[in-house]
Amino acid sequence: MKISKKKVELLMAEKGMSYTDLNLKLGRSRSFAYRCFGAENRPKTVGLFARALGVPVSAIIDDEE
Repeated sequence: MKISKKKVELLMAEKGMSYTDLNLKLGRSRSFAYRCFGAENRPKTVGLFARALGVPVSAIIDDEE
C-alpha cells in the first residue's frame, strides 16, 4: 500500500501539525515519514500513520495505483 503525501499533508494542515509533530506521534525518526511516501508500505506502517492522524487507513491511501 502506498501512502499519499498530498492526503497526509492536507490532514496535517487541518490539524496544525508539522512533520516533527507527526514523527513524534509515529514514534519514529525525523526522516521516517518522508521515506514512506511513494513507497510500498506494510499494513502496519500505514496503520501507524492513520492512528497518528486520527483517521481511517482509507483516508491516506494513494488511490492512483
